[in-house]
Order: sequence, then C-alpha cells, then structure tokens
Amino acid sequence: ILAQQGIQATVLRLLRVTPLPVDELCSNMAPGKPVVIMEETQANCGVGEALAYEIRQRMNVPVSTINLGKQYVTHGNINQLYAHYGLDGQSVANFVQEVLSDEN
Repeated sequence: ILAQQGIQATVLRLLRVTPLPVDELCSNMAPGKPVVIMEETQANCGVGEALAYEIRQRMNVPVSTINLGKQYVTHGNINQLYAHYGLDGQSVANFVQEVLSDEN
C-alpha cells in the first residue's frame, strides 16, 4: 500500500526478545528516518516500549508505535481485530503517512 503511494518502507520482524536485538535492527534502518513499531499487544505491556526507547537512544530518530491501546481487548477473528485496532494494512499505511506528514 505504501509503495503504491511512493513511500519506501522497510519491514523488520522481531524474531527474539531476549536479548533484544537492537543493534541488528538499527543496522537495517535508514539513518534519520522515522520508525514505526507495530505490536499485537496492549500499550505499555510489550517489548515495543523497550525497543522504542533503545532506538531513540541509538538512532536519535522519532519512533511511533501502533498497538492494541490500553482498553480491554475485544473478541473477533484476526481480520476484524486488526481492523478494529488499526493494525490492518490500510490503517498502518495511514498511520505511517501521518507520521511522515508530521516530519515535514
């Protein structure tokens, strides 16, 4: 979706949480570009917060997160839940566009 809009994005998948592979992830990030962390967990509960902190410290770039928020997680199939919490493709693309427009 982003590529169709002329936005180049790199998607990195976290395959382990301990030790947190911050150096490995940072080496694959474009210097000076904003970072978006998407996580299928409630806000302030996951590894995304620790990762965001470490990236900010090492890369000195803005880091935004998308997650399930702070409310009780509702029920539904995976597609319904992704859409509800803004984790589906179109919602993530919209979020990234907002992050980029805030940069300009």
